[in-house]
Amino acid sequence: MNIRGLFILSTIILLGACSKSRNFVPPDVVEALQAKDVKNLKPDRILTEAESRSVEIENWFTKDPELDKAEGVSAEKAYRDLNLSNQKEIVVAVIDSGVDIQHEDLQGKIWVNKNEIPDNKIDDDKNGYVDDVYGWNFIGGHDKDGNNVSLEDEQLEVTRELVRMKAKQAALEKEGLELSKEEAVYLKKVGDEVKAARAQGEKVTQYVDLLLSRLKVDYEVLKGLLKVEFQDLKKNDVTAVLPRTEEQEAAKKDALEIFNNAGLSSVVQFNAAKAQYDTVLNVYYNEDFNPRLIVGDDPNNMNDIHYGNNDVRGLGAEHGTHVAGIIAANRDNGFGIKGVAQNVKIMSLRVVPNGDERDKDIALAVRYAADNGAKVINMSFGKPYSPRKDVVGAAFKYAESKGVLMVHAAGNESTNKDLIENYPTRAVYNKEGNKVGVVNSWLDVGASSQFRNRYLTASFSNFGHSTVDLFSPGVNLRSTIPDNRYAVYSGTSMASPAAAGVAALVWSQEPRLSVQELKSKLMSSARSRAGLMVQLPGDSSQDVPFETLSVTGGIIDAYAAIQSVLN
Repeated sequence: MNIRGLFILSTIILLGACSKSRNFVPPDVVEALQAKDVKNLKPDRILTEAESRSVEIENWFTKDPELDKAEGVSAEKAYRDLNLSNQKEIVVAVIDSGVDIQHEDLQGKIWVNKNEIPDNKIDDDKNGYVDDVYGWNFIGGHDKDGNNVSLEDEQLEVTRELVRMKAKQAALEKEGLELSKEEAVYLKKVGDEVKAARAQGEKVTQYVDLLLSRLKVDYEVLKGLLKVEFQDLKKNDVTAVLPRTEEQEAAKKDALEIFNNAGLSSVVQFNAAKAQYDTVLNVYYNEDFNPRLIVGDDPNNMNDIHYGNNDVRGLGAEHGTHVAGIIAANRDNGFGIKGVAQNVKIMSLRVVPNGDERDKDIALAVRYAADNGAKVINMSFGKPYSPRKDVVGAAFKYAESKGVLMVHAAGNESTNKDLIENYPTRAVYNKEGNKVGVVNSWLDVGASSQFRNRYLTASFSNFGHSTVDLFSPGVNLRSTIPDNRYAVYSGTSMASPAAAGVAALVWSQEPRLSVQELKSKLMSSARSRAGLMVQLPGDSSQDVPFETLSVTGGIIDAYAAIQSVLN
């Protein structure tokens, strides 16, 4: 038997596949390989350049359904038809992964702390943050020479909770005690979740390694007929091959079956999937991973608050820069995109790593925003566990007392938030985990598309008749990313800043509105699509009335909201 035959035999044994289906890949592995992002709470899509050009209407999220045939926020119609006064500049805090404040399309749109003298290494405004000219990086620190460094990767909260509960169990056992019944159940829950995720990650990486090895063997047989290196091999390259021998015919057939059964179209995609699941195993669900040493604080001490650095871009600022552009990209420079709101400034607060953000950082960022003049806070992040949600809720109530509107992405799990909660949330809890109140100056935002048909709802968007306030454009939005680039993303992460931009635009026209009055105007003026049957997120076979998916049953509408204010 030749080498290729021996390899196929060993692969069949390893995969447990029968001879009639030697390229069988389990459905759960196929689903994992095709996932846009292995961290379920942040599956924002970065489209290829060709896909980006396929967006039917440029800057559609600011357009109008009647004038432009796109279910945008009608900002362009407001600028064109209403007598906008821009009475007050509105500061919008973007609590996110960082913002490239040097981006060409954000020039003149970045908040500046006028009470801080740049680069003098002195806390001029005495707020505890040295040289915080453009905001603050709560997941940054300093090296031994005093230079800024940034945290990029983090565990998921469930892993941190497993580590915490194991440590608590060990400490109690040392004293001859044990966890309470509720704590033991919780420990088992988080432990089982981490164990299952790691098992899945190991399974996927094993399959990817095996299938890539198989493809490499097939490639070597077909190499003389191909014009690409293995790392650049695509399914189309194999399809175009004209075999000259039986061995080449078998190799072509085998390679195409691997691509087809895995649901991928290139070696690059296989390697990307492997890299994602390496992160799953080595970062997200790795109990021994501890990057917080970069920051230098005690993450469990809520009184240890003066940490971080002033590098508001940090590492991995694509997400935050995209969010900032949707809100405030320069509308008058003749290039790039047009943000929703004209008279705004972006305050960058870096809190979100590649992994789960920490409650402590969220709470401090919210308080920083409220204390430094932000009127709107955009939060395009979320997670299923929040061990200090009491601290986060207290920060939200503090911001509410300062008249701040908090705009939050509903999440991308295609689930009903009336039934399944994720964090942060408008609910306020005490330290014991009991609900003790609610944040009234809060908007939870689902994602909609540009089409007025059954595909108006984004298939990934969370929804909730009593928990999601309204919908906003969140599918295929082109916006800014670092280094003067642009990309098309999808997610409730994009819907939230589109809504935040509308809030800022309306408030700039009538700054005398209280935060509650502003929220009421945004809710009451939402564009109704009552009676329109749309696909239920997460179940494309089921259609439901659009108005059942949110409190308002509508899409945020800048024109209608401003008109109601002016009248």
